[in-house]
Amino acid sequence: MTMGFTYIIDETIRFFREWTGGVEGFLVSRSFEVAGFKLSSGEAEFFYFVYSIVLVVVMFSRFLLHSKLGRAFTSIRDSDTAAEVSGVNLLLYKVLAFAISSFIASLAGGLMAITIGTISPEDFNIMLSINYLVMLVVGGMGSVYGAVIGAGFIVFLPEGITALRDAFLPPGTDVAVVQYLVYGLIILVFIVFEPYGIYGRWLVIKAYFKRFPFNDRRVGRVAWIRRWR
Repeated sequence: MTMGFTYIIDETIRFFREWTGGVEGFLVSRSFEVAGFKLSSGEAEFFYFVYSIVLVVVMFSRFLLHSKLGRAFTSIRDSDTAAEVSGVNLLLYKVLAFAISSFIASLAGGLMAITIGTISPEDFNIMLSINYLVMLVVGGMGSVYGAVIGAGFIVFLPEGITALRDAFLPPGTDVAVVQYLVYGLIILVFIVFEPYGIYGRWLVIKAYFKRFPFNDRRVGRVAWIRRWR
């Protein structure tokens, strides 16, 4: 349904081209003012501004995840029926989740438009949706830090794919085809072998060393040794 909705919005924008600009889209100013300071997307101050917003959004997401509202979102994600039986208003919290996520997505889209100086339906194709899916699967679904890790991974992945194509594939190979193949393999490998993503594996390693030397394996080994004394 999400993929279908993407195509519906795309066709709607193309149909109402008098207001949306159609396939060509429209130009966006690459400079703006914030609290009297003029920022331009080509300057270092703009990137500091963007990463400041990223930091605020991450902190807000962490706070939201551990709040009453976040616990309601988590319960709905795990089971609609169990959440409703527990007294969670499904309609209210689903609308709130949609509104909050839409606000964050629109903020990111606005910063993207300022960065590239234009906005059009061609910037939001099916490959972008696949990128977001890879971000969540690789980083770790259901965690804020997992999304950040996945975003960092997906930024450098195209460069690695290009280097892979240049090193091992015949000249002239379409990099888009290689991207689809590599992205599909990454999703498959992580779903099968690492379903909780990189951040989930980090939590396992962190818990292991936190209990060390009193983790389960060492405790069992010590008990076996003492048994023969």
